[in-house]
Amino acid sequence: MTALPNLFDQWAEVYDTDLNPLLALENRTLPALLPAVAQAHVLDVGCGTGRWLQHLELLQPASLTGADTSDAMLAIARRKVSAGTTLVNAPATRLPASNSSHDLVLASFVLSYIEDLPAFAAECARILKPAGHLIVTDMHPATATARDWTRGFKHGQQNIHVPAQTHSLTEILAAFAQQGLALVAQHEPAFAEPERYLFIEANKHSAYEDIRHTPAIYLLKLQK
Repeated sequence: MTALPNLFDQWAEVYDTDLNPLLALENRTLPALLPAVAQAHVLDVGCGTGRWLQHLELLQPASLTGADTSDAMLAIARRKVSAGTTLVNAPATRLPASNSSHDLVLASFVLSYIEDLPAFAAECARILKPAGHLIVTDMHPATATARDWTRGFKHGQQNIHVPAQTHSLTEILAAFAQQGLALVAQHEPAFAEPERYLFIEANKHSAYEDIRHTPAIYLLKLQK
C-alpha cells in the first residue's frame, strides 16, 4: 500500500473534525481495558494525530512514544502532546523500540492498514516485557463485510477511499497466539445512546436504528 502515507497526510487535515461514531464508541469502551499505565513504558502504534497519546499522558507513564507513517499526522500530534512524549515516523512492522522494553502497546484502528499481520504480531511480542499488554481495536471485520463498510474521508469536495485489509478475528488472534500473546479480554460493542447524536448530526438516524444491535468495533486485550 505505497499510496497510504500520502492519503493519511490528506486525512490529517480533517481527522480531528470529522464526525466518527466508530472512534466515539472506542473512546467510550477502551479506557476500561487499559492496564496500569502509571510509570509504565507505553507505545502507541499508528498514533495518528495523538488522540490516545493525550489520554495516556494524563495517566503519567514512565515513557510514552507514538509511531506513525504520516508526517502530517505526527505534526498535528506534536502540537497536542507534551515535549516529553516521543513521536517517530516508523511502520508497524519495524517498531522504534528495543527488545522487552515496553509494558503496553496500543494499536487503535491500525490493523486494517497492516498487510503483514504476522510481522506486526512478532514486533509486538519482541518489544513487550514479560507480562506486558497489547490492546488492539478496529472496525469489526464481520460487520464491515456484511454491511460493505469502507474506510475514507472527505477532502474538499472529493470523497477519498482508503484501501484496507480485512483480517478476521480468528486470523488476528491466531497471529498473536503464535507469538505467545494470550487473549485476556475480547469485547465487540455496538453503538448505543452515547453515539446516537453523531448519527443524528450526520442525518443518518435510520442507520443508527439499523445497526445499534450489531457489533461495530472489536477490542482485544492480550498479554505476553
